Amino acid sequence: VTVDVKQRNTSAFAAYPEIVAVEGDAASDRVVDAVAARVRPGIDILFIDGDHQYLPTKAVVTKYGNRLRPKWVILDNIHCGWSMEKVWASAHRVYPGLAYDAGNELGFQAPTGFGVIDCRNVRSYAL
Repeated sequence: VTVDVKQRNTSAFAAYPEIVAVEGDAASDRVVDAVAARVRPGIDILFIDGDHQYLPTKAVVTKYGNRLRPKWVILDNIHCGWSMEKVWASAHRVYPGLAYDAGNELGFQAPTGFGVIDCRNVRSYAL
């Protein structure tokens, strides 16, 4: 399941009927409900590449985390500006020892970084 404010390149999705594209604001209850209706809680990965602002990213992690209960949360572009640096600092504070900078700590190369949060034993998702 993928979410975007405006779906682009819908013809590419036609070749992959197993991918469900949901259009709308990822933090809206309507979109969260639409995604939750298509997957069972306990998903493996929740990949977040949103608008790169602190409050919306925080809301998306909390809403989807608590609904979908992912084992891993991946945040894209954690070093693309002060707002995402604040998100990443929150992740370290809320999930001490469980938030890894994949570029620096895990050896992957990404220009603006991405963070991985181990949520396998997390009871409540928040930033």
